[in-house]
Amino acid sequence: MGSMYVVALVVYALCDLVGILVAFALPDGPWTPYVPVVVAYHLFLIFRIISLAIGGEQKIGLSMPIPMLILTHLAFLGGQIGVVFGREYIPLFSLLRYAVPALSAFEAKWLFEGKRKARVVEDKPLPPGSADDYNEFLQYLREKDRRFQKPGRSIHEEFEAWSADKAKRRAAEQTESETA
Repeated sequence: MGSMYVVALVVYALCDLVGILVAFALPDGPWTPYVPVVVAYHLFLIFRIISLAIGGEQKIGLSMPIPMLILTHLAFLGGQIGVVFGREYIPLFSLLRYAVPALSAFEAKWLFEGKRKARVVEDKPLPPGSADDYNEFLQYLREKDRRFQKPGRSIHEEFEAWSADKAKRRAAEQTESETA
């Protein structure tokens, strides 16, 4: 058990306790059973988002547009209210409602994992070359100081620049050998 796991369990218990205390402080009404679950859920959700941001478990950012984020969060809330509403018909749900805030850990990771850039794959034909050229290029890639590497340049473009330079060097060597 890691220390963050223990901290999360303690904070989870405290969030549930705050939700129960809020329910005792409220006057009786039709919405009273729902308040502790919603309060505890949101407190633990805030904790999870902050712990993800501070702990560096993942990059924090919205994983979808804001309207979809709101709809997804409302769907989570609807599921919570359904569990609390179900306690009228299924007695086990009276105890299960205190475990509902655990869903916030899933929601925090899912909704705030940040956008991932889609890789754009260009459909270019492979550059011409032999197996020896490929092996030489692999050796070139292992070098610490690569002459043709520039920011924003793909490996494909680097290979083309390397091949053009190699062709120039071969042509220069051939002209030197013919003149000699």
